[in-house]
Amino acid sequence: MESKMDGGRAKGSSKPNENITNKNEEPLGLNTKIALETLQRDVRRVLQEYEEEYKRNKTNSIIYTLCAVYNICRKYKAWLKDTLHHRSQYTTLCWTSAIALLINAIILIITFFTINDTWYPTLPYEGLTVCCLVVLNFILVVSDNKLRHEEIPYRVRVLLDQLEVAKNTSQWNPENYPHLCSPLSPCLTLQWTYRDGHIVNLPWALLVAGDIIVIKPGQQAPGYCVPYDDAEAPVLHTREVYSPQVHSANEIFSTPQARLPLKNKIYKLQETPYLMNLRMAFDQALNRPVTYHNRKRHLLMICCIEQLAYPILLIIVLLVNLFRYLYVTEYFGVGYWNEMFLLQPIAISIPLLPLVFPTCWIFLNCFGMARFKALFKLYQSSKKLQFVDPFEDADISGPSHPEVVYNWLELKEYFFSILFGKEHMMSRSASILHVLGSVTALCCVDKKGILSWPNPTAEKVFFLRNANTLSPSSSIGSLDRTPEPQCQTQTEDSKQDSNKTSYITHDMSHSTAEVLDLTHDHALPFRLQFDDHSWRQHLNSLKPLGLAILLNTCNMDTQEHYMQFCCHVTCEALYNENLVPVTNRRYQDHNVEDKSGYQAKDTMQSSRQVYLVDESGSLGHMWCLCELAKQIGFQDQAQNIFQLEQQLSTFRHVQPEMVRRDIKFARSLSIATKLKFPFPHMVAVVVRERTGGGLQLLTQGTADIILDSCIEFWDGHDLCPLSASDRYMKIKKVQDFYQRTSLTSYCTAFAYRPLTRGICDKMSKIYLELPADSKHLYAPHRSPTPLPWDFRNVLDPRVKGILGQFHSTDSLLCNENKDDNVSDVDSCFEIQCNQVFIGMVTMQYQAQTDMVGHQMIMRVYV
Repeated sequence: MESKMDGGRAKGSSKPNENITNKNEEPLGLNTKIALETLQRDVRRVLQEYEEEYKRNKTNSIIYTLCAVYNICRKYKAWLKDTLHHRSQYTTLCWTSAIALLINAIILIITFFTINDTWYPTLPYEGLTVCCLVVLNFILVVSDNKLRHEEIPYRVRVLLDQLEVAKNTSQWNPENYPHLCSPLSPCLTLQWTYRDGHIVNLPWALLVAGDIIVIKPGQQAPGYCVPYDDAEAPVLHTREVYSPQVHSANEIFSTPQARLPLKNKIYKLQETPYLMNLRMAFDQALNRPVTYHNRKRHLLMICCIEQLAYPILLIIVLLVNLFRYLYVTEYFGVGYWNEMFLLQPIAISIPLLPLVFPTCWIFLNCFGMARFKALFKLYQSSKKLQFVDPFEDADISGPSHPEVVYNWLELKEYFFSILFGKEHMMSRSASILHVLGSVTALCCVDKKGILSWPNPTAEKVFFLRNANTLSPSSSIGSLDRTPEPQCQTQTEDSKQDSNKTSYITHDMSHSTAEVLDLTHDHALPFRLQFDDHSWRQHLNSLKPLGLAILLNTCNMDTQEHYMQFCCHVTCEALYNENLVPVTNRRYQDHNVEDKSGYQAKDTMQSSRQVYLVDESGSLGHMWCLCELAKQIGFQDQAQNIFQLEQQLSTFRHVQPEMVRRDIKFARSLSIATKLKFPFPHMVAVVVRERTGGGLQLLTQGTADIILDSCIEFWDGHDLCPLSASDRYMKIKKVQDFYQRTSLTSYCTAFAYRPLTRGICDKMSKIYLELPADSKHLYAPHRSPTPLPWDFRNVLDPRVKGILGQFHSTDSLLCNENKDDNVSDVDSCFEIQCNQVFIGMVTMQYQAQTDMVGHQMIMRVYV
């Protein structure tokens, strides 16, 4: 796969098996060790710059006469201001409270020596205790705020140590990287890069200055880069989209046009992309919003109690005692003036001061973070246990919540590591304990990859079925029965007549739409299960769908062509002045809206194979729609029955007036309304049966362009024509489902037809672009009297039924030359007409229960 994809990266002139070398016959790209050394050096340089800037600028010239320390220092650092300033929401011991406590401690000691009686022998010890608590609180609060300011630099130093270990001990092989054709995901940013003489899918964070990268059409540049071997190519800046010139913009045409695929371009990266994120982290780490709990604590403890209740109560006590001392002494008598003006105010006001609260607050926060890490480690270890099928019968009497047993030795270790700032977690500058504890009402977050799995999985299956039971005269019914001896003597003509009669008399009014829901396994990314326990009764309708999934984009041999087509369509959309599709995966910061307010939701949504890196570093095979095919009953070996011959790709642009004509609810919207819908496209594979040699065309894409190509649909029993009388009714069912689900999910339609002609190789090297209004192109190619096809031969070519040689009349009456292969655009378009609609599958991002249910998130909206 790798050697095949290396060819034609830059100009399309390289051979597939050509070695990856530069002009000096040296391997193209950096060595992994050199690249990690460069990344380590750049990160260390940015860290040093930040520390120098921090020491130079992070000071404050305001003078506060708090105590002798502040009289000596005219300037103090920002972390000291956050520690003691009375307006700081990060402190639990501000300077006013500290001074009040120290004054109270001194007064207690002085009172002991001014009172002659021996009633208060413990006053000096109480004063010393208050002084010790103030010092302890001061040390803890200062240390906590200092660690918060130094948390990001400390994490960066840990990162540098990890890079050193990876550079010296890790062996980086091409198999350790994500697959080159991994589906694009908004939470995974990957870049094709030449490393160690191989092209690999490298995360942006590991790119460095000097890397040789492959920029695909429509892709954003990870950083400032210059062309490697093409002086005419444009220079790309950070986040700039590479958009090579396509065919003439606003070209008006009425017939299918051939478009050459846009080529990838090799660039040389001039900067390390990670440094921009690192500098942003340094600059904004201390500017994060104060957490909800810190704000309420500051409001209650400092603003309300220490700055409002404490002085008011102190003044009231002093005024009352003064009144007693001056006016009511002769009536009621009073004690010593020391008690009235020193001890009583202290006894009443000292409970309002933070005597032990700062220590308790810090310790409880550290303990909460320690428990969170212990739970996280416990969850990680539980995932390695033996897998239990979540769809097996279980006790449904009620949810079970097993008791969590902590390892107190580990909990103590985590606690002290967090307290002394040795833990790698962001426990102070971004406390996840406070964040999760404050999510109580509404939280707006990008759910993809956070609250949900990174890639969407199948959610619903749609198909048209016959509401009647299986007819004995239907095609599949005839195939499932063992033929009688007299039936075996029938001639081929009688078989044709019998099946034609069965087809013609099929009751079209009994075809209804069926939707099967799928349950997603919340413990695994892509495992599925049908909700309806009787789904197997629809197996005849689901089998063609499963086979179409396996042979099309879930086939690894189709991935290079499919990805290139995705990039081409994305780039094509950039030059459409009326409509610019917004890819709902990566380019969200560069959305361009069309003049009429229309938007396209997703250029194309992948349903192909996904590769996830497991803990051992090897690539584990996970699946999207491929898992649906497995649930239907297909195995990976089913692909071996067929041989991939060609791949065809078709697309068309969308005009606002066409949308308003075809979509009913769009006509009721104003011109300025933004309507999201997929970019119309269709990808098809031509496969040959290894045993019989028959050619099959399996197509998938958006339902609008697929329905235009279909003249029949499979209802699970027979092929049913989409004749003029009922075509509108049947297609309306499909379009209503497609348009409704496309607003919130990704919907893919599937179709099929057998072929009697082969297709030249050159047709796989071009794309077909159809006019925006292309419905008139299909009418001349529609078969007048389609005949039944044998789907059993498609599902399993080893089984030959009595209808094994029948095809639709498009192969008989459409003037197809069976001796010549398709070699021109018009014939290539014609070969994709007269298809059979199989069904549709919707995909949606599925929530992760550990991130949603365990955090008490009740609703997740798309």
